[in-house]
Amino acid sequence: MPAGRRTGSVLAAWPRPRRSPAHFLRPRWPVFLKAGHRQQREVLVYNPAAGFPRVVVELAYTDVPTAIDWLTRVFGFQELLRQTVDGIVHHADLDTGGGVVMLAKAGERLTVPTTGTPASAQLIVWVEDVDKHHAHSLAEGAQILHEPCNKPWGLRQYLSLDHENHLWEFTEHLHDVPAHEWGATST
Repeated sequence: MPAGRRTGSVLAAWPRPRRSPAHFLRPRWPVFLKAGHRQQREVLVYNPAAGFPRVVVELAYTDVPTAIDWLTRVFGFQELLRQTVDGIVHHADLDTGGGVVMLAKAGERLTVPTTGTPASAQLIVWVEDVDKHHAHSLAEGAQILHEPCNKPWGLRQYLSLDHENHLWEFTEHLHDVPAHEWGATST
């Protein structure tokens, strides 16, 4: 049975196995560099059938190149691609280690969160070692809202704001805990 499919009242095989977005890079056509030498070029394909996530968040930033630098340096993400129009970076895709986050230049469609107001969204990123991730992020200048702590639902988590006030939660799975043991019900 595929991961994430419902079986009775619980999700079977949840969470889904992590796939690096490098998995989404597939050879698509040959590029001829020199006579007689052939090399495959890898390109990012937005194809859920090839493993691209079916839900991807896009966040607004006033300066996309600065956001790319900050998110890769502080949170350890990897840049997959960037789109430049008339010398201005308008879009980028970053590998979070198991998913993709898209960055867009703030404008008419998307805005940057306002400082001092409650967030309208929180991004949750699964990591292998939340304490190590936290220590790195803190050393690189992330604003930590709460330190890593164990939650009754079997996760260890910490909360952080990035340089433009997007709310990020980094999460490590510790052990499985049935929903009823921490006050939740499943349908």
